[in-house]
Amino acid sequence: MPKLKLFDGSTGALLLAKVPGLKSTELANLSNPGAVSEIHRAYAASGCDVITTNTFAANALNAEKYGYDIGEVVRIGIQLAKEAVQGTNALVGLDIGATGKVLGDDPEELTPERAYEIYAEIVAAAISEKPDLILIETMSSIDEAFIAYQAARDITALPVYVTMSFAENGRTMYGATPEDFAARFEASDVYAIGMNCFVTPEKGYAIFERLKASSTKPLIVQPNGYPGSVADASAKFAKDMTRYIELGASYVGGCCGTVPEDLKRLRGVIDAGL
Repeated sequence: MPKLKLFDGSTGALLLAKVPGLKSTELANLSNPGAVSEIHRAYAASGCDVITTNTFAANALNAEKYGYDIGEVVRIGIQLAKEAVQGTNALVGLDIGATGKVLGDDPEELTPERAYEIYAEIVAAAISEKPDLILIETMSSIDEAFIAYQAARDITALPVYVTMSFAENGRTMYGATPEDFAARFEASDVYAIGMNCFVTPEKGYAIFERLKASSTKPLIVQPNGYPGSVADASAKFAKDMTRYIELGASYVGGCCGTVPEDLKRLRGVIDAGL
């Protein structure tokens, strides 16, 4: 099993706070690169082993909607992350999110062929900047997740991580279970699978255990953070995340609502031997 590594936390929410009126987070790579760099540097300084690029929403559909060049946004996103981790041992992960469309035969939504083209374009644009890995995250459709993985694998041998977003009932928005997810990727060479963007750490233990029981792959978990109204939210996040490590997670990090301090606290707990 790989040595436990710490991924970073939310970028989008922090960007929206720093850049009021930002229509879509990936646009900040062009309009507010300093804000993007500041967030990356904060996570690197917090001890994160992997910094993910500000490219979650960068795809052809949004490029058409907001009028930007997908290749430019992706390449600059990687460059900003690489500059931020200089002088550290942190890796840079190309962040790829779901399209937000319903995968199927309806050409007004998202056909499998079009989905493949969209994901392949993102990865192809990234290769020249040499990211260290690819994180395909916040997926609800197993079919779309696998298409994204296949598009990446057809272009590069970089490690690919895939995470899905499960509700408290243990299913994604489209009804997929942890067992379905594990079964679909078990025969692939995906580097790790896991779960992200679920309510808070303490809400996901049972789902994680199901995933662990169904897969031989290394597992990654990145839940949402606790709101500021929770007393010492960062300390609680770090404490509750140790349960995932005890359950066998190889990679941990945060998603929506997490901040550098959450990851700094978790780094400290990890380094202290839990």
